[in-house]
Amino acid sequence: MGFLRKIFSNDHGRGHGQEYDQWGRNKHHRRYRPEDRDDAGERWGGHAGSIPALPPDSICPLCRKSNPPGTRACRQCGTALDLQKCERCSAILLRGAAFCVRCGQRAD
Repeated sequence: MGFLRKIFSNDHGRGHGQEYDQWGRNKHHRRYRPEDRDDAGERWGGHAGSIPALPPDSICPLCRKSNPPGTRACRQCGTALDLQKCERCSAILLRGAAFCVRCGQRAD
């Protein structure tokens, strides 16, 4: 009859020194403990605060297509993405141009 008592009782056979948290889950089976730390001293299972943000996408000035960072030419229309803009009027400067074709500002 001892086995029936174990089956129908609320302790569910919690013997052998097992530890349980406040919700009745076995502490041994948790993936990490709050006191666990990695080599950098950050908590396991927490948010990694040192992940750098991704650089913004390059937008094509002609077709407005979004391109991955570091792309030299637009994948949609082939326009060069490393074009310079005029400081005064924001017009796109041609490669090797000494002056802006719209306002005449000297290109750097």
